Amino acid sequence: MDSPIMAEFAANLERINAVADHSPGFVWRLQTEEGDATSIRPFEDENLLVNRRFRLLMQFDRARCPDRLYGISNNASLASN
Repeated sequence: MDSPIMAEFAANLERINAVADHSPGFVWRLQTEEGDATSIRPFEDENLLVNRRFRLLMQFDRARCPDRLYGISNNASLASN
C-alpha cells in the first residue's frame, strides 16, 4: 500500500468504501477495526489485496410471479383452496 503505484488507490479507498457502504442493498464489507481490509493478507504474496463486499439484490417481477406468492389470488381455483 505504500508503493507509488498504489498511491491513487490508497488515497481513494475511504471514499470508495463509503460509496459501497451506502449503496442500495449493502449487507456487509470485509474490514478490520481500521475500516478496510488492506491489512488482511491471506496469501504469501504481499502484493495481493483482498476486497469483499456483499449486496442483496432483489427485484420482483410481479408479472412472472404467481399471485399466491403475494397472498393474493385472482384465480377462483386458488381462492377456494
